[in-house]
Amino acid sequence: MRARRAYFLAIAAGILIAALYTGEKIYYLALFIMAGMVLLSLITAFITYYRLSYLQTLTPSSGIKGEDVTLRVEIHNDYLFPFPLVVLYYDLPENWLSSTSLTDAASVLPRSRYELTRSVRCRYRGRYPVGLRSARFTDLFGLYAFTIRFDRLSYHRPLTLLVRPRVVPLSRLPLPVRESEGQVRSRMRVSDYMTQMAEPRKYRAGDPLKKMHWKLTVRNRELIVKDYEQSSQPQVTLYLDSRKTGLPGIEGVALEDMLVECATAVANHVIDRGYPFRLIAYAPDRRELAASRPGDFAAVYELLSDIAFTGEYPLHDVLIWELKHIGREGCLFIVAQDITASAFDTLMLLRRSGVLITVIWVYSSAARWSSEAGRMVREMRDKDIPVLTVTPQDDLAVKAEALR
Repeated sequence: MRARRAYFLAIAAGILIAALYTGEKIYYLALFIMAGMVLLSLITAFITYYRLSYLQTLTPSSGIKGEDVTLRVEIHNDYLFPFPLVVLYYDLPENWLSSTSLTDAASVLPRSRYELTRSVRCRYRGRYPVGLRSARFTDLFGLYAFTIRFDRLSYHRPLTLLVRPRVVPLSRLPLPVRESEGQVRSRMRVSDYMTQMAEPRKYRAGDPLKKMHWKLTVRNRELIVKDYEQSSQPQVTLYLDSRKTGLPGIEGVALEDMLVECATAVANHVIDRGYPFRLIAYAPDRRELAASRPGDFAAVYELLSDIAFTGEYPLHDVLIWELKHIGREGCLFIVAQDITASAFDTLMLLRRSGVLITVIWVYSSAARWSSEAGRMVREMRDKDIPVLTVTPQDDLAVKAEALR
């Protein structure tokens, strides 16, 4: 483009010299035409820059890992002059993670539009900016180019793709058990056993039929259920290690994805079986969400879908802070990205005090599995702490079969 501009200026200078030397009107006419070309280019560039019409949509605006969504971008040319060359710079999740941008070039005729359609695969859980980043236009005669950055336009509405985690069904987990005097420990049968009935309440989605209060339902002509206190049910606590992974690009996102997938699978399994459940994460402040019936899983799922890995507190500190919330009759699931020596000692102490613990250790496949990590896993298993080691490339449903 610089060569074309230099060539244009050289011709203009030659014509000007000829006009001054000869005084012929034809040369002045040529100069007038070339000046008009420049003026027309400036006017069309000004209109394009300040009156650009475009549309971008994401359908649907969110998806579950493994699904596809569609990005559609339209550049409208509502004027009587063409857009000779339009280069669009846009983002998809994969290139955004690598700090690059995708490009697409086209010419847009007068009174027409250009449409760009891309299928986007939801590969990893998270929230990603997608759509237009900038556009580069040339003038009618290719003398110069200008760039529009869409984030600087007051009317620009950026698109964000929310990728939710898969809900992996698990066939079994080491769920809470009860100890009766004179009996060996056995796995507690899943039931809706409650100790004391509280006030009747209106029916909510997910309530089992055995809780229906039929007399009040007939009398009030609306569904009423018997609400029971669940103090006798062991509390299941799930801690998600939401610290910064410290891994670059896709490697870090893949690790976060598997951590959330494991937490989602555990939460779904536990809540579906009627256990009182608590999810705890530090991202970066403490976040807690309780669930007591299957219908509560939706809120837990939304939290896990959008949780940010911005925490800074190590597992050992969190365990110390949460000791008062972990009862001896309960169960603790830990989805962690690292187990330090101090965290290991705290877990062993909790187990000796009677807390039932299951550890899901998610680590990057690029990281070297140390001999010290292997030793801690063996000792935890020897002390009746089930440990599942998972990488982002593993099939969680298959790996979870190892838990008994």
